[in-house]
This record gives sequence, structure tokens and C-alpha cells, in this order.
Amino acid sequence: MTYTFYSDPGHAWLRVPLSEVTAEMGISSYSYRDNKYAYLEEDCDAYKFIRTVCGNVSVSTWCTFHTKHVRHERTFIRELSSY
Repeated sequence: MTYTFYSDPGHAWLRVPLSEVTAEMGISSYSYRDNKYAYLEEDCDAYKFIRTVCGNVSVSTWCTFHTKHVRHERTFIRELSSY
């Protein structure tokens, strides 16, 4: 599966289906959500997700093969509800 990595000049988020996020991941309020997806902040929550899903694979390797990047001046994600 390919995940989308969104960024604006100030921050970035990994979009994943809500169904793939578990309570054990301990997602912070720096991530956002809508009714279908979680947008996991790049510094901690996206890392937690990748480690949970893939175990010991390196984050840089995982991102190379499983993400596409979308850049914005100001992304819509900042307007969503906090996780």
C-alpha cells in the first residue's frame, strides 16, 4: 500500500486510514483526523505508525517505497480536528 505524505512550509503529515491506527500507537494531539483518515505528524506519530506496521525496517527505506509527497503553501490538514 502507498501512503501520502503531505507537507507545507512548517510541518508534514503521513495520511493513513483510521482503521490502521491503533490505541497502542499513542498518537498525539499534534496529529489530525477526518472521518476517514488520520494525518500523523512527521516527528513522532508517523514514526510510531511505521515502526508498528513494519517492525525494524528503517524509516527512510519505508518512506522511499511506500509514500508519495504532496506539497502545499498551507495545507487543509491544519483545519481538521486534532487526533
